[in-house]
Parts: sequence; structure tokens; C-alpha cells
Amino acid sequence: MKGTKRTSAVWADFVLNKNKQDLKAKCIHCGHIYSAKTKGGTGHLLRHQEICPARNVDERQPSISQFIQKSNPLPFTYSYDDDRLSMSRMVVQTEQSFLYVEGRPFNRYKSSVQPEHKITGRKTVRSDALKQYIQRKAMLISEFASLSCKVNLTSDCWDSGVEYYYICVTAHWVDDEWNLQKTYYWLSTYGISS
Repeated sequence: MKGTKRTSAVWADFVLNKNKQDLKAKCIHCGHIYSAKTKGGTGHLLRHQEICPARNVDERQPSISQFIQKSNPLPFTYSYDDDRLSMSRMVVQTEQSFLYVEGRPFNRYKSSVQPEHKITGRKTVRSDALKQYIQRKAMLISEFASLSCKVNLTSDCWDSGVEYYYICVTAHWVDDEWNLQKTYYWLSTYGISS
């Protein structure tokens, strides 16, 4: 035993225990323990080396835990109010019906992403969307009232070819710091012929 040299390349990934009577080899990557008796050879260690999940990670590819730590260093806390506002924004921007938020597929998806998700009714989402619209409108009115310049309004109308018609009104102006600002509103209608 004393004269046995461990020359196999497999020993770069394993460490031996101190017990000479019952030698064991421990994988330095995943911690699995295998027999290290000299009569057994190293075939079983080579097989583990090929399938070891911790060893077979591409060093150039960042792990999920590294990505999560870099992209989200602060712990996430769920806010039902923020969820409601985002949901109403999403429904309006994607032109879904307010009933969409009560559907099973949508709530199943939301629950899988955020277990603390509470089902929100269509009337609540409609109310939230209307509140956001009123707040945005009041903010624009106060901003336009305080401008010392003129506002340029442009409009564009188009149809999708399948009975959806759109109109977009865009406002451009230059603020006091000489930065070009713009905001726009668009509306779509269905089945109204022009």
C-alpha cells in the first residue's frame, strides 16, 4: 500500500480520506464518496468524473445562481398593489379585455411565477387602468400648462387590413433644458368603416 502510486488523472478530482484500513475517495466537486481500494482500480471514479453534475459545468457559462446574484442583489418582496398596477397596464397595452385577468390560464401562469399572487377581478383592473389614465392626463395637462413653448401635434391613421383601425396622436415639444420631449396616445377600433 505504501509503495502504490496514484498516477491516474482521475485523482485531480478526488481526495482520499485518512483511514488507511477503509480507503474512500471523495469527489471535490459534488461530494460523492466511493471506494478507493487499490484492487478496485479507478474505472468507477472515471465513470463518475464523466457524469458528475458539478464538474461538467462549462466554466465560461455562468451558473443560474451567479446570474441571479448579479441581476437581483436585493431580495424580492411581492407587492399586491404593484402587481395590480402592472396588470392593468399590461391589459391596456396589449389590448386584452379586462375579463382576461380572470381566466384560468392567466392565473395559473401568475401563480406559477409568483405563489403569493391573488386573483384580481376585471372590475378592479378596469378601475386601476382608469385611475392611471386620469393621473397621466392630469400630469400632462399640468405639464403643458407650465410650458413656455409651443406643442406640435401630429396624427396618423391606419388600418390593419382585418377590420382593425388605429389612430395615434403624438405631441412634440422642447422643454426648458432644450431636450425634445414627446408623448403619444393611440386608439384602436374594430369594425368601424372609414
